[in-house]
Amino acid sequence: FFTQALQQQKNNKMESSIDLWKRYLAKNPRSFRGYNNLGMAYYSNDQLSKALSTFETGLDLEPQDPKIKDNLKRTLRFQVTLLSEEKDYDSAISYLKRIWELSVEPEREKVALEIETMEDIIFEQVKRSNSLEDYEAFLAKYPNSPGYSNEARRRIARIKRNPHDEEK
Repeated sequence: FFTQALQQQKNNKMESSIDLWKRYLAKNPRSFRGYNNLGMAYYSNDQLSKALSTFETGLDLEPQDPKIKDNLKRTLRFQVTLLSEEKDYDSAISYLKRIWELSVEPEREKVALEIETMEDIIFEQVKRSNSLEDYEAFLAKYPNSPGYSNEARRRIARIKRNPHDEEK
């Protein structure tokens, strides 16, 4: 199955390749290479959530494998791009946090900056709404956001002291 699945993948016959990889993994459930290859087939077939799950399974089996780790990060990065285009910054941040976990310096520093930039965008939206609920929701999701968590706490305190400020 391994050789057949690879051949189908090389010939860009993803559905067939996916089927063969699944059959291979049914007989070889501890094959991290099989999971990596199935993940790539899903990725190539635009099935990102399945690719992510499959890469994670492979990484669980072989936590130090650089190929699986890189493929997982590439898929996460693609997901971040799609979510950013949809302006779903909260979800994008959760994927960036996983990329950060999988990375080492100096890549971690770049990912942290991306997270901070998305938090900037989210906090600007919260400030525009200026509602107690939105500040509290931001704080619940980002309790340690550099600069913004403390500002959210101050604004919450101010709104609670003067509830009419919320409408301003």
